[in-house]
Amino acid sequence: PLTAVDRYRLRKKFPFPPTIWDGDNTSYCFKDRSRSYLVDFYMTNKYPTPAEKKEISSRSGLSVTQVSNWFKNRRQRDRMTQKQVVLAGKPDNGYTLSHDIIHTR
Repeated sequence: PLTAVDRYRLRKKFPFPPTIWDGDNTSYCFKDRSRSYLVDFYMTNKYPTPAEKKEISSRSGLSVTQVSNWFKNRRQRDRMTQKQVVLAGKPDNGYTLSHDIIHTR
């Protein structure tokens, strides 16, 4: 039997033709109700315990892994947004680099 890595290598080496399609649309989006429950909980606690993740999972209809990944991704997006805000608000020192020549204003 082929391992998961072997199957991956085969698919990489011999990909399916672009005309093969099983007709199913795969949706990776959560339902609005699930998402709103996750956001509400995130506003009160960004780092839920495993027990809280199980509770969120049962209430939202998602798996514990999906809940964990959602929180991890949301924290990462928040950090990136904060970085962009900090970089955008950084004061300009009055110098610009253009064609390896430093110009002052």
